[in-house]
Amino acid sequence: EINNEVYDYWINSTLQSDILNKFKFRHSSGNLNSWVKIENILQTIDSIPYYEIQELTSKDVKGEINFYGNSEKFRLILGEYNIITTDIGSVQVLQLDHAEQNS
Repeated sequence: EINNEVYDYWINSTLQSDILNKFKFRHSSGNLNSWVKIENILQTIDSIPYYEIQELTSKDVKGEINFYGNSEKFRLILGEYNIITTDIGSVQVLQLDHAEQNS
């Protein structure tokens, strides 16, 4: 019974919303290899119809992600793909989970 409750909660938490939100993001690393991995993942997520890179340097990527859902769903869905999101006010910092960085 508790497994059904957990499953129902997970389904409701991850359902695509009709509300489109824009999240500013930033990714910093020593090189762009980890950004390429994150970008490849973003392109596969149905809840992300569009994202825009607004600034790109050899160590930093800044932009905006359009996402169907709120910030909690954003964090949860990206976490399913081993992308860690940290909310620092008006910006979501995106990082690959350590295990994913080494693959």
